[in-house]
Amino acid sequence: MNRLTFTTERVNLQQGDGLGNYLAFYFFIDGQKIESDEYNPADCYDVLDEEVEKQELIVLAHCGCGVWGCSSLVAWIKVLPENVVEWTVDDYPCSRNPQKYYFDKAEYDSTIAEIRQIALKESEKRK
Repeated sequence: MNRLTFTTERVNLQQGDGLGNYLAFYFFIDGQKIESDEYNPADCYDVLDEEVEKQELIVLAHCGCGVWGCSSLVAWIKVLPENVVEWTVDDYPCSRNPQKYYFDKAEYDSTIAEIRQIALKESEKRK
């Protein structure tokens, strides 16, 4: 099984639609940061986006314009038998090089709940 962790950090980027200064979410799998030079790190709105949830994915990093639907690095979520969560990490909307990871569901759910809680607090501050 893989292990999902995360960190947050205030960033001040020179690009993005109102996202120049924000709390960034960085995702790690087995201690390795999941990132791409093409994208900016996810923000609280990416984490809480209802459309993202409906599509059963997590935005790991978004386009420089600040809109994840334009182009982004995502993890497609699939719950497997035996309490396992599968992530297929790939570019959105065009697939380039999908990578698969597997997590213990209870540990995964706990980590995601913590991420969502931090994102919710941050979004409330920004209102």
